[in-house]
Amino acid sequence: MCTARILEPTETTFNSDNVIKVTAGLIAAVPLVAELENLQESQRQNLRLKIKYPDQNVHVIVPRKRDLKKIMTEQGESDSHWRLRTTVLLSHGVWTEASPVDISLCLSVRANSELELCKPVRVQFAPKPVKRGI
Repeated sequence: MCTARILEPTETTFNSDNVIKVTAGLIAAVPLVAELENLQESQRQNLRLKIKYPDQNVHVIVPRKRDLKKIMTEQGESDSHWRLRTTVLLSHGVWTEASPVDISLCLSVRANSELELCKPVRVQFAPKPVKRGI
């Protein structure tokens, strides 16, 4: 069974005191580092990033192939252990306060069906309205 562990961001990185702030409609980039165990070569193209916003919008994104690399061990490259280093792009309309956004990894099983690989990481995200004037 394939499993994943998100190393970065952590729940403590973006807590209520440390919020990702961005102007509404623009993009915030969050670095993501994860380790995947027992991921077979044939499953690589089915790996997805799942982003769930508080208004129940869910975005499923295919990570770039070059962002997924085999982990080097003392015995050499492992066939089933991988590290994903990528950037998650968050964007949304205006919210009145910071709200949690869940980021997780999953495998696409069928059309519109995913198999969760790890517990979602929750980051605080606050898109604010554009300030007019000087």
